[in-house]
Amino acid sequence: MKVGDGPHRRLVKWFTVGIGLAAGAVMATWVLGASPASAADTAKPPALEFPWQTNLVHRISGSGYDCNTHHNTGAQNTFGLDFDFGTIGTPVTASAAGTASAFTDSAGALIIDVDHGGGWRTEYVHLNSYAITIQNQWVGQGQVIGYSGNTGMSTGPHLHFALLDRNGASHPPEPMFGPYRGGDSGFGAYGTGTGNGKACSGVISPGYTAKIACPTGSSQSMLNRAPTDGVYTVAQDGGVFAFGHAPFRGSMGGQALNSYMTGIQRTYDNSGYWEVGADGGIFAFGAPFQGGTGGLNLVACIQGMAARPDSGYWLVAADGGIFAYPSSTPFYGSMGGYALNAPIVGMAATPTGNGYLEVGQDGGIFAFGDAPYVGSLSGGLATAPVTGVAITPSNRGYWIVQANGTVVAFGDAVNYGSDTSPTAPVVTIQPTVNGDGYWLIQSDGIIVEKGSAEYVGGLFGQINGPVNGSAGLHGMPPGLTVTATPPVTAVFPGTSGNVTIMVAANPYFQGTASLSASGAPSGISVSFSPGSVGLIRTGPRSQR
Repeated sequence: MKVGDGPHRRLVKWFTVGIGLAAGAVMATWVLGASPASAADTAKPPALEFPWQTNLVHRISGSGYDCNTHHNTGAQNTFGLDFDFGTIGTPVTASAAGTASAFTDSAGALIIDVDHGGGWRTEYVHLNSYAITIQNQWVGQGQVIGYSGNTGMSTGPHLHFALLDRNGASHPPEPMFGPYRGGDSGFGAYGTGTGNGKACSGVISPGYTAKIACPTGSSQSMLNRAPTDGVYTVAQDGGVFAFGHAPFRGSMGGQALNSYMTGIQRTYDNSGYWEVGADGGIFAFGAPFQGGTGGLNLVACIQGMAARPDSGYWLVAADGGIFAYPSSTPFYGSMGGYALNAPIVGMAATPTGNGYLEVGQDGGIFAFGDAPYVGSLSGGLATAPVTGVAITPSNRGYWIVQANGTVVAFGDAVNYGSDTSPTAPVVTIQPTVNGDGYWLIQSDGIIVEKGSAEYVGGLFGQINGPVNGSAGLHGMPPGLTVTATPPVTAVFPGTSGNVTIMVAANPYFQGTASLSASGAPSGISVSFSPGSVGLIRTGPRSQR
């Protein structure tokens, strides 16, 4: 595990005051580490999109996999599908994010193989040309990777598509995102010949329409003002993992889901969190359920959410549409209905909760409400698909993270470094409470800390599905945290006692703070007299 660099800073002031009553304090013990909700030796297949661009329609040609696909000539063809592209040069897109490589088989077919991790890959055969420029190139879901053709053993322009496991065996590529979502009959018996006892001659398949791509992104949390750090991550299967000081509340791991999970968001008061699915279904744990888009016919899948201090939240879709819950939650605008250069992959709320950013897979930034705009990566500046954005606590800058681990800082955001050798795509960036560091979280659950972010552990790939998002602790409004010590002070009649009060200030707090006491019994008076005042900083972090 890599470690962060730079000093770890906290602003702490001490006051000694005279107080004429017994004082008490509650001490909480936190355990660093993970609280996994699910674990497995093998990952589930990735959630797939149709491998072509939005609103294009293609049918199955030749044989459906219930109809003697390719005459059962090999394990990799048993569940392969031939999509009729009709012409040479139609863009072919990645059905899920991963690393793409190109090669030519012995028959001369141009092929792209995309490794999605967890032992799963997809194959795109008979291409006319490639769109990737290097081997093992990171590609995002919905990104153009090649162009349809008629190369190799082919009788006309089409795309042979297959979902393969680590042993090369094919599996039904179901469900795919779009009007067709799988089912008992699968893609069915289409094409020619017979298979599995089904006569297929002359049976024409439906036309399958690709919706706006649903790229892997993240749900960011930037109301991080609690005095302690912690991180949640959510996997596609709904498993929630708690790190650092983040308490585990529950998860959807192991439950039947209508769609895969795309994000997680923390409540403002630290009482719980929400999980959100690609269909906008919301699952609340210690958090109030305010509504969701589950069950609606969405134009594009939900990519994540952002929360407000009043327990309201927004959902963002891949087409840039924003959904606000409950109805009292203000709507500041969206990119829904606009032509986008790339799908939206995530959003981040401002520290005030009065605005939000949307970020596209190409690094384009769209600011609404009081969200700042101080730059973007659009126009070809990104070196890999963008997967997340996070706003600084001051609301004067933000970080953008890319799948290859590269972090780019804008405004007053400090770049504490990138993940230079990720073992899987980096899917989210989660800042610390004070913005003096951040965690970079990979889809295999490995967490890399930068700046003053504490080491909190990681999942090291032992999960059912890829990690899709993260949320950090947040809660109290800007101000001071006051803790009295010792935990109990006995004050006898006719005497007075002293209590030391630790005051921890949020570094972005502005205003005048005062101490007061209430509820003193009859005959007891309380007075405050400041004593020693000091600034305490810890030294540089030790290297692990």
